[in-house]
Amino acid sequence: MKKPMNILIIDDEKFLIENLSRYLKDRVSSQVKYVNSACEAMELVHKEKFDLIICDLNISDQMDGELVRKIYKKVPSQKFIIISAQEIPDHLKSESDLKISAYFEKPFNISDFENAIKQIETVMSVKNVAVEH
Repeated sequence: MKKPMNILIIDDEKFLIENLSRYLKDRVSSQVKYVNSACEAMELVHKEKFDLIICDLNISDQMDGELVRKIYKKVPSQKFIIISAQEIPDHLKSESDLKISAYFEKPFNISDFENAIKQIETVMSVKNVAVEH
């Protein structure tokens, strides 16, 4: 049996993160935590390893992906899915070091979102099998 993905959702829209968390727990093999502030997010990232972080570009006082860059400095291998009401800024597109697996502009298609997570999950499973052998 495959290990559930450990996912952190960071967004200041409480309704979105609660519903997205519930959806992922039902549809993807995952353990999901969510926070709605940059401060809470950094506390969790310091304490715990996440397979995937789903993050809005603008959280609290962290604008234009600043929080994503801070998390990346702490965990350079961290994978992200970005969700935002705005287009992804050019400076983030050009930062190829960031492990942004997908970008979704709000409102997004939940099926496409789920497929992106399942693709990440598949890649992780393949890597885990390779490591075990």
